[in-house]
Amino acid sequence: MKFSAIDWFDFQRILIGMLFKDNSLLPEIDESLFFDSDFRVIYCATRDLIKKGKRATQKTVRAELESLGMPDDAREVPEAWFTVANKAFYIKQLTKRRDAKALQAKLQDALRALERSGLAG
Repeated sequence: MKFSAIDWFDFQRILIGMLFKDNSLLPEIDESLFFDSDFRVIYCATRDLIKKGKRATQKTVRAELESLGMPDDAREVPEAWFTVANKAFYIKQLTKRRDAKALQAKLQDALRALERSGLAG
């Protein structure tokens, strides 16, 4: 199944929302799954709050980002998601996308190296 840019955006938003629903998911959700810079900032603020022993919610993460001088990111913090039952789907899809993008970057680097050496085309 091919997902659109909007789907990928939603996957990140939903996964953050799941983390608000259940902060204990933190060890299962890696920063690298958030390729959108806004969501990466939100994830990092969420992670930092949880690691400090505080409850990460939409309200607390917004307050944290505001205190860091990031009001635009604070406005983007999603609501808690209603369930974490399908978390594996979102983690799996975002992991596959991250891995595919990493492979694509490696292949592009290899092609550029071949072109520089004169061996390609």
